[in-house]
Amino acid sequence: MTISNKFIFYTLLLILPLKVYSQSADTDSIHNKKLRNTSLSFDVATAVDPVHPRYRMGIFHRWTEKWGASLDLGYGDEDLTIHSDNRGIDYRLWEIRPEVYLFYTQRQRMTNYLSFEIFYIQHTDLFINKVYVPEGSNTEIQFDRADFERRKYGFHLKHGHLISLSNRFGLDLYYGLGLKTRDISYKNIVNPEETDIVYVPVFFEIFKLGDSFNLKKEEGSVTGINISAGIKVHYFF
Repeated sequence: MTISNKFIFYTLLLILPLKVYSQSADTDSIHNKKLRNTSLSFDVATAVDPVHPRYRMGIFHRWTEKWGASLDLGYGDEDLTIHSDNRGIDYRLWEIRPEVYLFYTQRQRMTNYLSFEIFYIQHTDLFINKVYVPEGSNTEIQFDRADFERRKYGFHLKHGHLISLSNRFGLDLYYGLGLKTRDISYKNIVNPEETDIVYVPVFFEIFKLGDSFNLKKEEGSVTGINISAGIKVHYFF
């Protein structure tokens, strides 16, 4: 079992009993389960991302009934993740994500919110025996070896649900939409050779959705829609 799978397994073992307990508790004890104002978070979704896995942790603070903020930092590399054909042999990624929250509905164990998030991602890799499409061209170039760099930045408008499992633990279910700019470059290319293959983007690539290896073929800068969704585990203190 890998490190990330072990973490998820033990996290679920921790969460499930708390969930059962919270559902079976008397209504009179609900006020004892109210979440505190400050927490540390771990994003479960990014740890199992098949394309760009990384461990994203953050700190969250709710300073009034209506407003809160968080700062998330993420990091992943080839030694911490499972190998995938979507990546090369020297995968490395870090990110930063500040976010502002507006809480608008609060029920017994769940608080709904709207939020605005900005993000920046720096991603490097080393590809072996792959192809890429130079900026301004539609013909694929094959190579033996090349350094890859991807910078991605933008914003999301998100909707989420902060669910209380106890007065210490909570779940954050979020989803949203935004815009991103992605800059891709290939450097130190060894044995580049032009092919007779003309690169024709498929649907998801035309609308610049996702980040599969096919999208990494295109050198240059593009702007498009970005989707955000995931689950965070919070520990409040």
